This record gives sequence, structure tokens and C-alpha cells, in this order.
Amino acid sequence: MRTGARSRRALVTDVLGGVLAGSGSPPLRVLDAGGGDGRDAVDLARLGHEVTVLDSSGRALAAAQERAAGAGVAHRVRTVDADLDDVAALAAITHHRAGGSGSFDLVLCHDVLPARGTLAQVVSDVAALTSSVRAGGAISLLAPSGAPARAGLLRLDRDLVRGALLAGGCDLVPVGEDVVDEVSGTSHWHLVARRRAD
Repeated sequence: MRTGARSRRALVTDVLGGVLAGSGSPPLRVLDAGGGDGRDAVDLARLGHEVTVLDSSGRALAAAQERAAGAGVAHRVRTVDADLDDVAALAAITHHRAGGSGSFDLVLCHDVLPARGTLAQVVSDVAALTSSVRAGGAISLLAPSGAPARAGLLRLDRDLVRGALLAGGCDLVPVGEDVVDEVSGTSHWHLVARRRAD
């Protein structure tokens, strides 16, 4: 790991822990969009939060449930078989129920946006994710920096995503240096923002 970079595990414990501490007392409602095997979800559930893992892979969701059970937090982790396209519908539902804003205190979307096909789709996804967050809540976006690891993935410019967050009514939260995935060694940029009041 290069000097000055945090591991992904430290991302959850340090950066998101600080964001959540500023959002109120547990349990907070968290959406992990494209949460896969539940690695981040379980860490957040251990802190006492209620986490919904959204993913289109049944195998990944089964792994998330197993990971949550093994950590003793299965009662705090809910899995939903859906993909990021379904977030727009979820955002519309939570927007309606909360009387003008989303109902999640925190939305994570880590390492998912580069697989979305087009940059226009990414901007649309960020808008849907942002609308799923209540006023004062936070959104955490993580994507590899540099060239895509494999064909078919987008190279995402941090400024494009930053602009989509600002357009979605968010203010950026300073998070410091890049994040390094402790498994792959890949460097990632990390953006965290808070949604302004409607």
C-alpha cells in the first residue's frame, strides 16, 4: 500500500464511521447499492446500523447473508435481489414515503459505477442514489482511479461524479487521500457528500 492511502477496511471504520457519527445515533438506515458479498454492510451492521444490501447476484447475496450470520448481525442486514437500475424506483418510493426526500441516512455505491455502460448512465445513477438519501444524510461513492481493470468498464473521472453530486443537491465532505483495496491493491478515489435540505 502506498504511503498516505487508506485501505478499504479503514474507509468503513474511519471515514464512514465519522460520517455516521455526525448523522445521529444507531441504528441508522443504510443502503449498500451493489453491495455484493456484504463486506461493507457487515462492518456497518456491527456498528449497530440497519443495512439493506442491493445486488443482482444471488450468489453474492447468499455470501452477504452468510457473512452477516457469521458476524452475528444477520438481524441487521437485509438483502434485496435487484440491480442499480431498480434504485430509481426505490428512490421514488422512499421520496414519497418521506414527504419530499429519500429515507436512507447513508447510501453506499462502491466499485459499481464503472460497470454501468455509459457516462450518461453514471450521472443518472448518481441522481437516483442521491434522491434515496434523506436531507442531511450522506452518500459514499468509490471507484478505481486510472485505467479500468478489465474490458467493458468505464474510466470514471472524479470531477464528473463530483458534478453529479453537486447537481443532486449535495455538499462534498472532505475525505482526504485515495483508498487502496487491500485485496487487489487497486487505488480508488472516494467521494462523500451530504444531501442539503430540499
